[in-house]
Amino acid sequence: MQLDPTAFNPTQFKLDYPQFAAVSDSYLQNVYEFEALTLGSKIIALFNNVNYAYYWSCVVLAHILTLTANDNIGTFQTGRTSQATEGSVSGTFANVDTESADWWNLTAYGQKCWQLVRKRGGATWFSGGTSAGLFGIPNNVFYY
Repeated sequence: MQLDPTAFNPTQFKLDYPQFAAVSDSYLQNVYEFEALTLGSKIIALFNNVNYAYYWSCVVLAHILTLTANDNIGTFQTGRTSQATEGSVSGTFANVDTESADWWNLTAYGQKCWQLVRKRGGATWFSGGTSAGLFGIPNNVFYY
């Protein structure tokens, strides 16, 4: 499903996710339009219902905002720590692929998304007929 980026409502998003109330509307709109809809495209595509697709696009946005929250405290690190040293302070962070469970499992929001992907089993072929299949996805379509 292709969502209209202009349909995003920053005010409602801040009510639904109050931890992001201080984030500017223009920043939310940009991250939604240029990151959440792109990085969450496989999750959003699972739904033919615009309300479900919009809900999950907001969950993806919350995941991205949670990952980037470190930018606000000056650490600029979004991955998990892969190596650390205490003497002379050193740290290495894992660079994870956005299509892997490692990236999605970095936040509670991402874990919800990954569970949805897992329940769908990755790649799925819907064959036969013209009626809607699972989650309202039309038959004869390949999704992964």
